[in-house]
Amino acid sequence: MASTSTNKQPVMIDRPFHRGRLITSQVVADFRTPGNGATILLDCTENDGAIVDTAYVFGASNNAGEVALYITTAATIINVNNTNTWPVAYLNVNAPAVGGHFLLDLPELSTPVPRSGVNAKNRGILVEKGEILIGAKIGAPWPTGHFLGIQGGFL
Repeated sequence: MASTSTNKQPVMIDRPFHRGRLITSQVVADFRTPGNGATILLDCTENDGAIVDTAYVFGASNNAGEVALYITTAATIINVNNTNTWPVAYLNVNAPAVGGHFLLDLPELSTPVPRSGVNAKNRGILVEKGEILIGAKIGAPWPTGHFLGIQGGFL
């Protein structure tokens, strides 16, 4: 009988969540320069963290543009800058449609995968205790925006 020496269990989700914000004037200058124009999507400063397994833009207008998600260790949105914030996901909504659903490509996680094969990895964003997940439109604001949504679970 085979067994592992570490006997680790998969990550367990305590409470699921599904959150979103209408993004119009929540903007940052460019992908490399996060700023306090972003909006808070998930605040893990007072809990044990979370895993975001899906991030999406739901089309609420016909505006094209780019959106990004960032992780920050800043205590508040006012303190967001390049030294405490880094990008984790990006999407160029180049053919928007009202009611369209566009998924952001999330990074790979190191959580166990219940399947085998090549590139068998879960994708998502680990938001650790003390971190905040923020999102923003890149560049000029949208006159009428899109919804930026996330779903996952608290650890």
